[in-house]
Amino acid sequence: MPHAHETLSETVQRLSRDRFTRFGRLPLQGFQTARERFVRLDPEATRLLLAKRGEMLDLLDDETVREAWISEHVRQLGEVAYRHNQFLSPADIDSSPAAPIYRELLARLRTALAAPSSLMPLDQALQPLLAAHHAALWRWSTGLLAERFGDSLAQPVCSEYRAELQLKVLGIHVQQLAEPILDLGCGEGAHLVRHLRTLGLAAWGMDRLAAPDHVVWQGDWLDADAPLQPQSWGTVISHMAFSNHFQHQHLRRDGTAAAYAARYMKVLEALKPGGRFAYAPSLPFFEALLPQQRFQVTRRPVAGTAMEATEVLRRT
Repeated sequence: MPHAHETLSETVQRLSRDRFTRFGRLPLQGFQTARERFVRLDPEATRLLLAKRGEMLDLLDDETVREAWISEHVRQLGEVAYRHNQFLSPADIDSSPAAPIYRELLARLRTALAAPSSLMPLDQALQPLLAAHHAALWRWSTGLLAERFGDSLAQPVCSEYRAELQLKVLGIHVQQLAEPILDLGCGEGAHLVRHLRTLGLAAWGMDRLAAPDHVVWQGDWLDADAPLQPQSWGTVISHMAFSNHFQHQHLRRDGTAAAYAARYMKVLEALKPGGRFAYAPSLPFFEALLPQQRFQVTRRPVAGTAMEATEVLRRT
């Protein structure tokens, strides 16, 4: 039921977010095998629909509310897709519209709520609706991955790493970091940013999935310009993030490597003279093109891996 001071619309959105959290963090195969759980509505949601049937019908008939719900569901689905495959871009997700899936869901929900309650208990009436919705989400997810990667279950590892491990991989000693510090692709938890701040360092982060607050920007590094103003950072760090994606796009026939190259140069211009851009994996195909009179490139092997880490010093 609604929490104190919570409108019915807000309650619906809260329950939806809870459902996304529960099912969205499953691997794709896990989502498929969780079908039986997916088609059973949560008890709180069932009680809400029964108690507020008339109000729910009014909300579903309100086009503004309905479209707002659809937009929010599509946004959350995009976040889930990105968590499953970090190489999906916003353009990839936008190319496979999900709004019709949720428009159909709400239309069928309205029909079920409008039917006489004597015909069938509501939770039973909703099971075929949720089963069809589960199938539609499965088709959307696997179709998107198959189109972009040739594999309907393509799920590269998308992990958040301990702050200490990130520093070790990059070969960074905290006492040598020039402030202020930007972690580009800091991850949802911004672990390194918060670790550095506990050490008294001026650190900020940016990530598509991070909740924005006073130390983190939420945004895509190809679009967000606010964090990358000229000569604003002493150090920019990106562990298994920006350069990983740049490398991936470089290897794709239809990749956006040119956009990444332009953004890489914008990162370098955002460094103060004497500032450093530290990242892994290395990008030798692009680093070789940097003008040596302006930038000094240092690569070092990462112990226990076939990977190298890079540090680019801005000379002037």
